[in-house]
Amino acid sequence: QFEYQAFVSVSQKPDLKKILRNILSQICWQECASNEAWDEQQLINKIRQFLKHKRVHEGYSF
Repeated sequence: QFEYQAFVSVSQKPDLKKILRNILSQICWQECASNEAWDEQQLINKIRQFLKHKRVHEGYSF
């Protein structure tokens, strides 16, 4: 299992900013609460930054 997970519903006409905010709110809800004013690139950067050193839980085999 992974340390973090996010479930996202995507429509036929997806709103990328809304999807990114949704992902961020699921993995980083306390630290990233004020993400409404961020643009798409800021959201992507924050997700990358937050997950950068995260690993798969020990005991998980592929």
